[in-house]
Formats: sequence, C-alpha cells, structure tokens
Amino acid sequence: MNMQPRHKKIAGVVGPAASGKNTVADIFVEKGFTHISASDVLRSEIASRGLVTSRQLQTLVANELRLLHGDGYWVERSLAEVD
Repeated sequence: MNMQPRHKKIAGVVGPAASGKNTVADIFVEKGFTHISASDVLRSEIASRGLVTSRQLQTLVANELRLLHGDGYWVERSLAEVD
C-alpha cells in the first residue's frame, strides 16, 4: 500500500467575461479536476447578505472583500470549497 501523501494539483483559469474559462474548466474536469467557480463563491457571498446578484454588485462585493482581506482572498475562499 502506498502511504505517501497525495499532493493535489491546482490549476487556475482566469480571463474576462465570455473568454472561454468554463470551456477550459470542463476540459480539466474531464481530466479529474474539481471545478470551483470563484463567481459561484461570490454569488453565494452576495446571497448570504440577503442581496440579489447583479454584475455591478458582484464587482462591488468582490472589490470590497479584496480590499479588506488582500488580493488573494478569492483564491483562498475558492480553495476552501475543495475537500
């Protein structure tokens, strides 16, 4: 039995809206990766505040939490969604 710890591989896909990020993410999922969407995490944050998501509100909340917690906040928050 292999007792060595498993190392998780992490790949980030970034780009502007409608640039094909989900298409690329689908390819990673086919290869066994888990897909965590930062925008899904952001929409969840907005819903937890009792607000209705809009593009403008997503930008405001994303920037607010990035200013409070640093540039890597959304990466860290997304990684927390992975087992």
